[in-house]
Amino acid sequence: MSEHIIVEKESFIERLLNPVSRLADNICLNLESDNVNTICNSQNGDVVVYAKMEMQSKIAEPLKLNIPDLKKFVRLLDFVEKDVFEVTINDNNISYKDDGSFNFVYYLLEDGYIPKNTLNINKINSLDYQTSFDLTISKFNDVMKGCAITSDSNKLYLFTKEGKVYAELNDRETPNINNITYQISTEFEGDDITTPIPLKLDSVRMISGLKTSKIKVSFNSKFKITIFEIKEGDVLIKFIISALTK
Repeated sequence: MSEHIIVEKESFIERLLNPVSRLADNICLNLESDNVNTICNSQNGDVVVYAKMEMQSKIAEPLKLNIPDLKKFVRLLDFVEKDVFEVTINDNNISYKDDGSFNFVYYLLEDGYIPKNTLNINKINSLDYQTSFDLTISKFNDVMKGCAITSDSNKLYLFTKEGKVYAELNDRETPNINNITYQISTEFEGDDITTPIPLKLDSVRMISGLKTSKIKVSFNSKFKITIFEIKEGDVLIKFIISALTK
């Protein structure tokens, strides 16, 4: 039985799929009556991303779409010249027809080929976060620009001091290397971060270049989890990054 889904190009491709494609080549898209969502992790498991877009559909029951190559799928959807268009979900493919001017059929994988991510997003959402702050994308990009100078390090430390939040590009375990410290927020909610949070820079770098104005950053001290959350319109993206030991 086929299902017909309306796709809004900017939200679905730019805000939902593009951020996910930075982490994973193949994903499971879960299509429900009021949203489409996915959860997947980077190849080394350092980062987990949860992405959800609110949308209304008339599907009879939830569907799981096993996308074998997300970057190719995004490029294929980009070929469609309309901003809003309809695709058809068949048993083993996704198809599109535009009065013969441009058509495609994109085949899906069978269940079981893509490993299931076992992270329970409801448990992540229910955690208490001891510290949180807003980070503008301009400040974030400034920090990323500094990576060219601190190329000997692959760590980013977050900490608070005198009511402000700082990011330090450094490796405190290695002596005599270039380092830069940025003030990234003039305020925060919750507890001070007196012991800097060490994050793998490659993990954080996956967020750079995304189309957003700000990122909400939250830290759970018990499980050493840092959440970088982006909410733009009807799309929610959460990058879940575990801290390094030191």
